[in-house]
Amino acid sequence: MLGKLLKYEYKATSRYFIGLYIVLALLTIGNKIMLIIEDTSDVQLRVVDILFGIIMASYVIAIIAIAVATVVLMLRRFYFNMLKDEGYLTFTLPATVGQHIASKMIVCITWFIATIVLTVVSIFVVTYSKYIDYARCISDSVQELTQLGAWGYVAEGIIAAIVTVIGMPILMYACLSIGQLYTKHRVVGAILAYIGYYIINQVVSSVFLVICMHSLGNSYDISAFANQIFIFGIVLSIVVSIASYIATYYILSKKLNLE
Repeated sequence: MLGKLLKYEYKATSRYFIGLYIVLALLTIGNKIMLIIEDTSDVQLRVVDILFGIIMASYVIAIIAIAVATVVLMLRRFYFNMLKDEGYLTFTLPATVGQHIASKMIVCITWFIATIVLTVVSIFVVTYSKYIDYARCISDSVQELTQLGAWGYVAEGIIAAIVTVIGMPILMYACLSIGQLYTKHRVVGAILAYIGYYIINQVVSSVFLVICMHSLGNSYDISAFANQIFIFGIVLSIVVSIASYIATYYILSKKLNLE
């Protein structure tokens, strides 16, 4: 049943994201053309400069808007499909609550990754120039990381990024699920739930930071300090993700109050 849910979710959400990605592609092409004109033209035209500025500003705004829209669209999908009137139909399907949550998470993560990858590709296309040796830059970066022995930090950073991408949607789902416990002010309840999480997260992080600094004493071992922060962040994200999943599952199973 999970496969059928995934197929339906991708079909329901793809039309929005394909449209966003087409806009990103058009702006990428437009910016690249304007950059080529700027580089090859010997004549400085004010009209060209103004047009280039408009397109570049639109490109930057579009990247930010697409990132925000990715989050908003997936939260909207979960809210209306699981917690509003559509939920009556959703929960009549022969699927478990866990399968519903999993399908939403997998599709959400897929679009998050697609947005990140396409944005990086777009920026690379726009900034690519024959005057920049990208292969040499990458090679120099690899050599520098090797000399500094920093590959462990790179691995920790990759793990932290993966945990964040997986944990963010389930945290948002938990906040929305908690919010629906408020009969008349569900969105406000969800916002308050997130604020509560943020405050607790900041308090725990601050306490850990103080403990780490106290444990280092006068050693000033920045490497050890950074490693502790990385590991703490990863562990905290995993704990929050597990707690968020349990909260979402419990509320959808036992405390669901559809409008």
